[in-house]
Amino acid sequence: MSPPTIIIGLAIIGIALHMLFFYRLRRDCHQEWVRLGSPNPFLPNDARTGWKITKYVLTGCFEQLPNKKLVTLGRLLRYYEWFYLLAFLMFTLLFFYSLAS
Repeated sequence: MSPPTIIIGLAIIGIALHMLFFYRLRRDCHQEWVRLGSPNPFLPNDARTGWKITKYVLTGCFEQLPNKKLVTLGRLLRYYEWFYLLAFLMFTLLFFYSLAS
């Protein structure tokens, strides 16, 4: 598999995970969803809301939610985001390394 194929596949998985997590957050913990700025997976969020969402997921702030299924989904999303960031950095470094050699 080529790196672009892997990145596209990871992006599709990530979009689905984000959509499911924020749909369930809106449905099951509406106050928390509103506190985050009512994130929308389809329309662009402003930079402040985007940063709030990223920080919320990567730091695991969702662990305090009463819905255990939502917490489990949030953990999966957090693991995915960390993996995706590391993979993106690795591919970026490989790209620049290939340019230098």
